[in-house]
Amino acid sequence: MAMTKSFRSWENNMDEPWVVHDLTGLKCPLMSIMLERKIAEKADLYIQVISDAALAEIDIPMTLKKCGYVVVDHWGQKPQYFRAEMSDFPKVDASHGCDS
Repeated sequence: MAMTKSFRSWENNMDEPWVVHDLTGLKCPLMSIMLERKIAEKADLYIQVISDAALAEIDIPMTLKKCGYVVVDHWGQKPQYFRAEMSDFPKVDASHGCDS
């Protein structure tokens, strides 16, 4: 099974091209907003937040999904799981970057 790391340890690898899948089940999660803002200046970094429907095609343990983990895919390599606490993100305007 993939290793579990803290979100802050993942932040140290911001120069890598990651694909991040949000597993919180929220339509406009705070996490996706903060990630998009953090990486806005890094053109080589690709972040994708997928829906619950798309999650059905990914083998994710339900316990990870319920606990708000994100699965990070490094250009199609084996997924890694990261715990993202809400306290890791400063408060932002929830309307920013959200689809209505």
